[in-house]
Amino acid sequence: MDVGVFEAFRAFIHAQTGVSMHKGKEALLRARISERMRALSIDDPGRYLALVEGDRSGVELRTFINSITTNTTSFFRAPQHFSLLAEHARRWQELGAPRYRVWSAASSTGEEPWSIAITLVRSIPGCAQRDVRVLATDIDTDVLAEAKTAQYGERALETVPAALRERAFVPARRANGQACQAISPELRTLVQFARLNLIRPPYPMRGPFDVIFCRNVLIYFDQDTRLRVLSAMADLLDPNGLLILGPSESALGLDHLLRRATDSVYVRRSP
Repeated sequence: MDVGVFEAFRAFIHAQTGVSMHKGKEALLRARISERMRALSIDDPGRYLALVEGDRSGVELRTFINSITTNTTSFFRAPQHFSLLAEHARRWQELGAPRYRVWSAASSTGEEPWSIAITLVRSIPGCAQRDVRVLATDIDTDVLAEAKTAQYGERALETVPAALRERAFVPARRANGQACQAISPELRTLVQFARLNLIRPPYPMRGPFDVIFCRNVLIYFDQDTRLRVLSAMADLLDPNGLLILGPSESALGLDHLLRRATDSVYVRRSP
């Protein structure tokens, strides 16, 4: 891929998603857009970029964004975060507060928000009958559609403790007839999915959120974008809430808004 075209892609990707694609990733970018280029009978990356930039409908732009986003996830990834969620939810239960809200800000194919829902059902008696909800958002419409089906193969369930499988999953079949495991109806009522571009605050949600999971997405942003996203999240965080980041991420630069509680977990500073 021509250096000038790659630089144009880099600038466009950053403007649309906040993702900083480093130099030397020309082959990776070409691989990710090649299938769509073939479908459109386009052999020049520059022509494809022009098509995406000029797409007034937004359809091709979303297709492009879906192709370049990274979606690596699993059930109960970083188990310590779900232990913290369970403790926090139990404290909420003991205090008798009327509502509980959790936001999974980069939900990918759904393993994280469903893990959150499983944790809440285990921690809060009668959870499904109470005002407890999980919002799951992502910029990628393809992974959101997959998450909404709530269907997973046996391999995806390898990180789910055996004791939880019977309560959280039921046998099912995909549209193609393939056997799979589906999230139970009780859990499905807790989670709502929506598309959201994190680099475009203020966000449409009212909040406050008791817990926000924003894990392993900030690493793709530059510092200015990270600070903008985290500031917007801090505004939506309950005074007693938790902001949970990925193990290699931090809220450095926002000491006036957030205080580190433990590894990769932050709370709001008192006014």
